[in-house]
Amino acid sequence: MLGIAQPLAQAAESHPQFNVKASKEHGIETGSELTITVRGEALQDMFGYELVMEYDRERLVFLRAASLQTPGYRVTPQEKNGEIVFAFTKVGASTAAISGAADLASFTFRASGEGEAYVSLVKAKAVKKDATALEYAPLARVELDISASTLPEPVISFPDVPEEHWAKEAIDRAVTLGIVKGYADGTFKPQKPVTRAEFVTMLVRALQPRNPLISDKAAFTDEAEIGEWARAEVGLAVGNGWINGFSDGSFRPGRQITRSEMTTIAARALGLAVTGEERSESGMESFSDWSRVPAWAKPAFAAAVEKGLIQGRGGNRLAPEEPTNRAESIVLILRLLDYSAGVQAGQ
Repeated sequence: MLGIAQPLAQAAESHPQFNVKASKEHGIETGSELTITVRGEALQDMFGYELVMEYDRERLVFLRAASLQTPGYRVTPQEKNGEIVFAFTKVGASTAAISGAADLASFTFRASGEGEAYVSLVKAKAVKKDATALEYAPLARVELDISASTLPEPVISFPDVPEEHWAKEAIDRAVTLGIVKGYADGTFKPQKPVTRAEFVTMLVRALQPRNPLISDKAAFTDEAEIGEWARAEVGLAVGNGWINGFSDGSFRPGRQITRSEMTTIAARALGLAVTGEERSESGMESFSDWSRVPAWAKPAFAAAVEKGLIQGRGGNRLAPEEPTNRAESIVLILRLLDYSAGVQAGQ
């Protein structure tokens, strides 16, 4: 449905148009996914944008959002009480701005209840390269008709994650939340080592920082090696101070992440990382390999153990330089998610 973008009080006289289009409006069954695409018309030198969507929470579950513009960074979408805030900015001085007509973003939902539902674009902010911005109030809305599904409820089942697997409950929960997926062959590969890019991506998807920041730091020397699927999350993690590059300016996205790196990133994400002088390391000597933990990782390990976020491996070892596998990383990320939720609730 087409929506004329009515400028808000502070906007100049410029009248882009926005529309929202559903991949399917009728014959939608509960349990199925549908995508809403936001398209802009008559855009003028737009370098970034923020979109505010509203949707029917009774019949739709928001899954994810993606920018349809490249190159650039998207901010992890913020969802609260049926409102989604999504932002994207291009990067690079030589990058062309968006003018004319362009698809801007897609929003994916799962149909969860029968009846008539809706998705609306209620606000759009257009940002120019000089950071000046205009805000508009579009009248763009799509109506959906959802019917009962004729298919049985899907069951999460991976042949390599049997019922007795120590991390099965966490893996099932993480898949349901959209933090991680299985592989095309139907397996999960719980013992497969996790790369630095993979861990950061899962962590950002899970925690979704309330006040996301785009990094203003220089790009990593190996920026081109960071896959498009992880680029926004890595930029977001850098901007929030969760991760740093190496001394040579690289990020090394494909390198297996060690338990020291994983624990340090996790502690920073929760605001637990402090210097060794500020946090007691008393009792950590009980771990047989505490002396092998790098000095830069000791405060994070001490904080994570104190909060019950990590446990040692067999032989009462922290295994600081050993790689982290998919099962371990998922268990830690869910503990971080639950800890963060408890803090926000004042528990």
